[in-house]
This record gives sequence, C-alpha cells and structure tokens, in this order.
Amino acid sequence: MKILSYQTTFCDRTSNITNVGVTCSTNSYTLGGAVNGLSGTVVLQNNGGDNLTRNSNGGFTFATPVASGAPYNVTILSQPAGQTCTVSNGSGTMGGSNVSNVSVTCSTNTTLSTSVSQLALSITGITEYGVTGTPNSGVARQITITNTGGTSATNLSITYPTWPAGTTASSTCGATLAAGATCTITVTPGANATSGCNTSHNAPTPGVITVNATNVAAAVTTNVMVLGYSCQYQGGYVYAFDDTTPNTGSVGGKVATISSQAGVIWSSNGTGGASDNVSSDIIPLISEIGSSPTYADAQSTFNSTYANDATFPFPASSAFSSCSGATNGQCNSNNILALYDTYKTGYGVGSSPYTLAAGPTTRTYYAAGLCKQTIAGYSDWYLPAICEMGYEKNSLTGTGCGNSGAPTLQNIQKSLIDTSGLSGLSGIYWSSTEQSFNPGVVAWFEVFASSGSGQGTSNKNNPLKVRCSRALTL
Repeated sequence: MKILSYQTTFCDRTSNITNVGVTCSTNSYTLGGAVNGLSGTVVLQNNGGDNLTRNSNGGFTFATPVASGAPYNVTILSQPAGQTCTVSNGSGTMGGSNVSNVSVTCSTNTTLSTSVSQLALSITGITEYGVTGTPNSGVARQITITNTGGTSATNLSITYPTWPAGTTASSTCGATLAAGATCTITVTPGANATSGCNTSHNAPTPGVITVNATNVAAAVTTNVMVLGYSCQYQGGYVYAFDDTTPNTGSVGGKVATISSQAGVIWSSNGTGGASDNVSSDIIPLISEIGSSPTYADAQSTFNSTYANDATFPFPASSAFSSCSGATNGQCNSNNILALYDTYKTGYGVGSSPYTLAAGPTTRTYYAAGLCKQTIAGYSDWYLPAICEMGYEKNSLTGTGCGNSGAPTLQNIQKSLIDTSGLSGLSGIYWSSTEQSFNPGVVAWFEVFASSGSGQGTSNKNNPLKVRCSRALTL
C-alpha cells in the first residue's frame, strides 16, 4: 500500500485540526509466462476474459494487471489446429510481485481407433444346438484401442454405459497409450439382454463405450449390445447364436424377418405366383437327404420335360452346390435361384413337352425368390431349410430335425415361440427343402404354433406363407 498524497495547513488557531486527507490504492502486478511447442495459434484467457492471442513460442504478458490479493486463472479459450495446449502454474492469488512462471505447453494431437464400432454378444445360458466347438453362449468379447498417431495419448479415459445386470467390463488400458501401442477392453455378458429385448422383443438401445484422451482429435466409441432370443437385430428376430466366431468381433447367428411374406407357390413357371402357374422341376441336392436329388436326376427330368432344352440346356453342375438340404437354407435357396434366374420354364403352358424361355423368372412369383428382396435394409435373405424352422413332433416326420429337447439346430419355432413366447408367427410356411421321395412336385413346410412345431410336405403349387432368414453380419 502506498500513500499517494497528503495535505497539511498551519495557521494560528486555537482549535483541533481534523481535515487531513490520506488516499490509498491496491498495487497491481503483471501476469505472464511462456508458450512452448506451439505450431499454430492459441488464445489464452485470464479469469474468463482479457483474451491474449499467441502464434509463436516465447514469453507473454496479459494486458490487464492483476491486483494484489486477487485470484488469477489462465485457461485456453481456443486450441491451435491439430494441437492441444495445457497450462501449468496458471492459477493462484496475486502476491506482491509480477507473476511470470505460467507455462503453456503445446503438443501435436494423436489419434485413436477402435477395432469395432459395434459389438454384439449373446446372453449366457443358451445351448447352441448345431454349433460345433462351443456348448453354450455368452463368450466374452474384446475391443482393441490403438494409438494410430505419432505421439503418446495422455490422460486416457474410458467411459462405460450402465450394463444389463450381470454384464461386466475390464480393460488393460492405462493413463498413457504410446504411439502405435494398443490396449484392450473385454466385455463379459451376463444372463440379461440389453434393454430387456429378449422379453420385449424390441430392438435394444446400445450401450456406448467411449475412449478419450487429453490430446486426441476425437474420442472413439463402440456400441455394445447383449442379445437374447427374439431381440430385434439387423432386420429380424434373433433365433440362433454362434459363439465360435472370433472374440475380437460380434457373435454370429441368424435372424428371421419381423413380418412374413405373402402366400406364394414354391416354384413358378414364369407366368405368375398363383397355384396354376407352378413349375414342377427338380432342383438338385436340396432334399432332406443331403445328396439327393442328384444333379443327373435333375438334368434328366429337365431334358424330358422341355422341348427346347438343346437351346436352353440345364445349368452346368458348377451352378449348384451340394447342400445339407435339411439344415442349410442359404445353400438351398442359391440352387433354386440358379435355375429360375436362368429360365422361365413355361411348365404347364400348352402341352408337354413344355417350352423354355430366357429368364429370369420374376422372383416374387415363388417362395425362395421372395426372400431375395431387400427387407429392412438387408438383401442377403434366404428361404430357411426345414430344420432352421423347427423340429419333429414325432419320429415319423423323417426330416432329421430332432425333437424339442434336442433339435438338430437352433430354430425359429423353439427359439422364438417356445422359449420367447413371441406371438404373431403362427401359420404354415414353406421351407427351401425338397422332399426326397418326389422332389419335382413336393417340398417340406413348417407349422409355427404356440402348441408346438409341426412339419409336413405339400405339393409345390400350394400358396403358403414365407418367413425369410439371414446370417448375422459380423
């Protein structure tokens, strides 16, 4: 404190003097320091104001001094492009001298990446019938975080969502991640699905894992979902899981479409999808007996059915795969389309032998073709095989699909109706499996019902419902 002025007047008086004036003011001192590592433009502030722009390294001083005894707080208002600046010695109470030790240190930003932007896991406690190598669901899965920049990521942090009960997460990530280094986050699922989607039958709201650091351009995130049967995911209801997929990515499995497709015949002669427009062709290698009907049988029947087979020969054997007809609907569907994408058969038009025409047959005219539409944004649907749809009610069915206690595969009936109580699927649906005894005329169907699965065969000219399936995208 300084005495700025004084005034004294002497005179010959006989009374006390009481009008002496003393005026005081608080000393103020400068605030500054040095900037290091800067390669752009940084804007500093003191106490939320007094902006100071710097575009070079070296000393700096704020324009407005700070009164002795008053607080100061130096912060970054605007970071330089591609850099992160931090302040040390930047806050305190001004004393009786200038402050010149504020340090602003700038470093080049680094970048983080995550191995997966979306991670799906299965709940525990599901027996994965038909999957070789793992008896049950619930495999823990990993996310890898990589520092892809040229400098260490500092003050690394991980923010986890509120997990469904029983799910936990752990990490090998520390506070610093060196350039080029990686660390992992492991998510271990419990018995409860995200958002309760296995009981609500809805699409779950993902939990988000966020990884950030002081000097990264942007945080990285991964959406995580723990799924159970009947959760809506990737366009359909989940009815099968495959936890043999690598634990560095999502669980495998299958979904069925949310809605069924309209009734249609199994195969079309190219003139429509009504019952009188059926084509009674043999599609090779897709019956419940995997090796039948043979390619030779299918070719021989084709040649005897059509008059112009020399002009339009039966597709080469390379066009057809040897399918496990009872269990592999995707393979079956590909074989069916191999014929009907090639030709319109004209079967039943006029008299035998019938006349072929160049294809393709309109896909909405027949069951497997209906599943080649884009549904819920996905175009890789197929007509499921009979064992993907259900199981045998009795041993006389002969599909080889097992029973409700030990089905050959996880299937729509057991997973979605028996286990999950999902309503709205009831009805009679085509499978992609031909019947081995009379493959040109007959194919297998599935009855979805709350009272249990039923399986049988029907002439291909019957318009039955279609519910498509697809494999999960990993």
